[in-house]
This record gives sequence, C-alpha cells and structure tokens, in this order.
Amino acid sequence: MHTHHHTRRRPYAWLSTTILMLTVVVVGVGAIGIHFVKTRLLATTGESLALAATGIAGKLDLLLAERYSDISLLAQNAVFQQQDRAAMTQHLLAMQALYPVYQWLAVTNSTGHLIASTDPASIGQDRSPDDWFRNTRDQGRPVVHDAAVSQESDGTMAVSFTAPILDHEGNFLGVVTTRVGLPVLEDTFTQTVVALQAQHGTDTRIEYQFLTRHGELIADSVLREEGHRNLKTLRVPSALLYDSAPPGFVEETHERRHEPVITGYAQIKSGNTFTDLGWGILVRIDRSNAVAPVNVVAWKLGLAGGTVLVPMLGFLLWATGRLRAEWTHAHLRDRAIAASSNGIVITDPHQTDNPFISVNAAFTKMLGYAEDEILGRSWQILEGPSTDRAAVAELQAALREQRSCAI
Repeated sequence: MHTHHHTRRRPYAWLSTTILMLTVVVVGVGAIGIHFVKTRLLATTGESLALAATGIAGKLDLLLAERYSDISLLAQNAVFQQQDRAAMTQHLLAMQALYPVYQWLAVTNSTGHLIASTDPASIGQDRSPDDWFRNTRDQGRPVVHDAAVSQESDGTMAVSFTAPILDHEGNFLGVVTTRVGLPVLEDTFTQTVVALQAQHGTDTRIEYQFLTRHGELIADSVLREEGHRNLKTLRVPSALLYDSAPPGFVEETHERRHEPVITGYAQIKSGNTFTDLGWGILVRIDRSNAVAPVNVVAWKLGLAGGTVLVPMLGFLLWATGRLRAEWTHAHLRDRAIAASSNGIVITDPHQTDNPFISVNAAFTKMLGYAEDEILGRSWQILEGPSTDRAAVAELQAALREQRSCAI
C-alpha cells in the first residue's frame, strides 16, 4: 500500500494577514496623525511664546526710552544749572512723586559729591569712583548702566540712568542720576503674561527671565536667582540664540528642573541708545503642558478605537477561522465525491433548466460523456425514448417540493 502525503497551504491564510496588516495601517495612520497634530501644536505654542517675548521686549524698549528721555530733559532743567541745592532737592522729590518708577534720584557736583538727593542720608557722599559718574563725565552724554544691585536700589536689581549737567558754555557741572528697579520694569508687561496664562490655562506653568547681553540672569519669575546664574555659560540654547538670531523659539531642557520645555526668545532693541544693554527675554512653558490637550484627545481616541477595533478584529479573525473550517470541510467533501465509485452529479436549481455544475469521474465513465460536454447542460440530456415518464414526473415533483426522492 502506498501512502501519499500531500501538503497544501492553509486556506485563506492571506485573509488573516491582510486583516492584521490593515489593523497595523489604521493604528499607524492614527499615530502619524496624532504626531502631526502634536508637532503643529508645539510649533503654535512656540510661536505664541516668541510673540510674547517680542511683546515684552517692545514694552521694555519703550519704558527704557522714556526713562532715558526723562533723565536727558531733567539734566537740561535750569534748576540744576543754577546749582540751587534746595530747589534741586524739591524738584527731585516732585519728580519721584510724579513717577514712582524712580527708586532714587540724585545730583552730584563736578567732583562727584552728592549735593541733592531724594534720600537725605546720601547727601555729601563722594561718588566719583562709581562707573555711572565717571562714564557720564568722560562721555559728556547720558549713559545707561546694566541692572545691578546697589546701595541706592534697596537690595534689588536696578538700572541706572545718568545724564551730565552742563552750563551754557558746555562746562561740566555734575550729573543727575536715577535708579529704576527691575520689579517695576516687570510690572509693565504683566498683561502679556496674563494673556499667555489665559491662553494656556491655569494649570500651565509660565516662566520668564531677563538676561544681560552676556547671559547673566537679572530677573527670574520663579526663583529670583538674579545675579547668581549665567545661562550662556550653562550653554542653555535659548540664551545662546536670543542675541544671534531673530525672535523665535526652541525646544530645550530646563537648566534647573531638567524637564523638556519650549522657550520663546527675543532681545530688546532700544534704538541705538541702549545697544550696550541688549537684554534677552526668555518666556517658557513645560512641553508636557503644551501637548496636554493632544495627549487627552489621543487617550480618548485610543480608548474609543480599542473599544471598537479590538472586538471587530476579534470578530474578523473568528469569521476567517470559520471560513477556513468551511473551506476545509468542502474540500474534503469534494475529494470524497471525486473518489467515489458511484456516479454523483450536482445541479443548480436556481438556474434555468437546473443545469449540471459538478460531476465526478464515475458519472462521466458511466455515461460516456466527457466532463466539459455535460457541465452546464440540463439533466434532460439523459432522457431517451425508453425513459420512465413516471420516474421523471416523480423527480420533477421532488424538485418543486424541495424534498428527497429515490427512483
């Protein structure tokens, strides 16, 4: 006896693979879509931060220009040229009352000694070694010095504005100087920060920093670490970009918390007058806060997709398994019919004349017709003069009534 092993490919194996591939494609397209939306959201957030930094820089420019103009006009006032100490003190106090932005105002004589001041205790001090006095005297024009802590600024960072007092012949009589504190400057752009906070929600942490052109931190909204950190030395990307590129934004790691953040940056301009200041403005939020809305939507879509997709995938795989089982059953039946020694024929009652659609080898051998000669023909091809008409009638009745018969 010879046994033949015939290996066949699993039926409809491609269908399961196709279903799984389609699932992977759907999930992949969804992931790509979410990534695209997240990328666009990060870009939009970065642009809004860059815009906020530019707005803050513009407001600081305006405020510094106003203070520069004030000190320039103050130095030209006749009260200071006449060197009337009582009148000068009165004028300084009136100026401070009118503009509380000024922490301290004072006047020196030509040798650098204070002769009028909003702080009476400072009168008589020799300030000739101070940079603000020497630079103004030597340059003969108003001078602005970068933010620093001084004895006149009550322990806070303050910018100094100093202008020379000249007589009608242009002789140097002394200087008038003032201090404007960083906290006062910060107050000028609270609207910008409030608007940004409203845009991103109260759960979002918004930070801002002022840096000198050399990277020294002069204002920090969170830790107030003024004067103790240099962000250029720490190689913070936004600190390296603000004075070497147009206003923009960058994704970076927070130099203290080591969390991913998005930072908008800009630099104050102040015309040609304050180019020696060149402050950098950094405004940042955590990256996680920026993409939080997309993450929430992604979780909801994933949950909804899983609720629908997983059962659907399970059903399709189950249906594929059933189809494969049916195919296997039909294949075994066809093999059994083909191997049978009895003549077997299958017809289609739904077609006109109920034609043959399948015959086995025993049937063709019994009748003498080849398979291609009989398929598609009516069973009436088998009738002849000696056909039993009663048997034909019984067969037709059985077909009409959809029941079995043996004749």
